[in-house]
Amino acid sequence: MNRLMKPMNMRRTATVKEITMVMVVLLGMSLMFKSHNRMSLDIFGKDTNTSPQTLPSSNQIPTFNNHSLTDSRSKSNDGDNITNKGAREQEREALSSDNNTVINQLDTSVMITSNLVPTHPDIGMLQDTIFSLHRFLKKIPFETPIYVVVDGLRPKELNENNKERRTQYIENVRDHDFAPFTNVQVVPMGEHRFLAGCVKYALENYIGTEFLYIIQHDLPFCREVDHLRLLKTMRERPDVLFNVRFRYNNKVSTIGSHCKAYKNMSDFPAEDFNGLSFFWTNFFSDNNHLTTKKYYTYLLSNFRHYRRSMENLISWKSRYNCTYMGQQIYGRRDDGETHICHLNGRQAFGKKFDKTRSNEQATLCRNLIYGEMNGTGKQ
Repeated sequence: MNRLMKPMNMRRTATVKEITMVMVVLLGMSLMFKSHNRMSLDIFGKDTNTSPQTLPSSNQIPTFNNHSLTDSRSKSNDGDNITNKGAREQEREALSSDNNTVINQLDTSVMITSNLVPTHPDIGMLQDTIFSLHRFLKKIPFETPIYVVVDGLRPKELNENNKERRTQYIENVRDHDFAPFTNVQVVPMGEHRFLAGCVKYALENYIGTEFLYIIQHDLPFCREVDHLRLLKTMRERPDVLFNVRFRYNNKVSTIGSHCKAYKNMSDFPAEDFNGLSFFWTNFFSDNNHLTTKKYYTYLLSNFRHYRRSMENLISWKSRYNCTYMGQQIYGRRDDGETHICHLNGRQAFGKKFDKTRSNEQATLCRNLIYGEMNGTGKQ
């Protein structure tokens, strides 16, 4: 009898341990989500008792090579204040004439991430992308700081030819005049940092504005974006608009992705957002997006490892906490309109190397950038 009872007691003990372990795991998950909610309150400003010390202070941010926003501006673009003064004055007058707009300082930076591709050291692709900012970001100031962040070589790319091509590309960017923009600077990485590491480095050492466009070097804009109205709306609704992505395609991961975080809706009524339309997704993409320095600093501070892609870091988390890590898409979900196109820097189509199809797509993209579209071309 004792022999029969002993296994039963052992099974009963094991079951209790399993239940205890499950309860501990559930408690840990509950605490994690509560922590995320508190973090969301801090970053979006919902909690009136939020302390500004939750964000890293300037003396806590590491410095590299003694770079700072002031120093980097003073070291580049010598003579711009003279050669482009008239053009910038006209731009400022045009911006100031816009209703409810006061231009007293530059409040937006542009970070263009770049890495070695087959067309380098040629900078034609970068020229296309920077030109698209002028054409399609409505009334963006000519003085907007634009930082071209060039990642280091991957281990498998380390050879003398690639080193020479990368060095020449950096020099070509540094020497080129990207008129009408007058403050384009190149930020080369000393090693391969992946996209997340490059963004973090530039964010901590160069970005000094409230808003930030994060743009890939082969993803130019191809449709008009109301830059000033978008900034105004994001400033008025920081609890809802904090990471606005511009659509490249209409895949299910975009138009079929929902995050019902605004009045139990995932599609925002335009009348609540100064006539602009947005929809919220539970999916993160590193395609072109507009965010704030405060949000991105807080977002990246939650990760221990940065040497990988942004999508690998954030995508899976956004599905579980879309109200904080999901993105708001610029435009209506059902209009089929895209705002960026692909120049295929790596000359790949899909996941395969297909130079012919890649070049065809790049040609279509350039036609959208330079063609007579008036901002209404469709992919």
